[in-house]
Amino acid sequence: MFVRDWMAKHIWTIEEGRNLRDAKDMMMEHKVRRLPVTAGGILVGIITKEDIIAASPSIIDFETTDEIKRHLEQTNVASVMTEDPYTVETDDPIEQAALIMAEKKVGALPVLDSGKLVGIITETDIFRAFVKILGLAADSERLVLEVEMHENAVSTIIDKLKAEGRRILSMFSYDSRAVGKTMIIVRMAKGKK
Repeated sequence: MFVRDWMAKHIWTIEEGRNLRDAKDMMMEHKVRRLPVTAGGILVGIITKEDIIAASPSIIDFETTDEIKRHLEQTNVASVMTEDPYTVETDDPIEQAALIMAEKKVGALPVLDSGKLVGIITETDIFRAFVKILGLAADSERLVLEVEMHENAVSTIIDKLKAEGRRILSMFSYDSRAVGKTMIIVRMAKGKK
């Protein structure tokens, strides 16, 4: 699975010279939490709903909401955005996007194709992809095995399940807490073939 298969292709962007009120209004109108920021069509940053909240004054700081609105109108998107955001390419594996998001603690990545902004992938898109990869959306059941990992461990499990007439939807593994052991999770279609 690749980023191109899961990214949002229709994206809303905002020019770096616009103000925070414009960004806030755009996010509310289009029900998005982040906007890639462009300068002449080139990606230069990203601004999130949290960035706007952090840059917004409190009602304690100003006496009227009109003063707060004026502050938002006078504050430039470029002064609040994250410059040079982490990005991925359309042909990157979905796991690469997930790894970047987890390591860098970001909720979305602008997607580029030959340097051109073509989409955005969010943590929700990653979750949807992994639900699909793991076969969770199908009518299925889960088998958890702790095994000693050896050269034929996976093929032995597959052969046994095939002999029982089971159809495997997904299989993955991770290190067990027990030394020398591996956890194998198998998702199978319910019932036999």
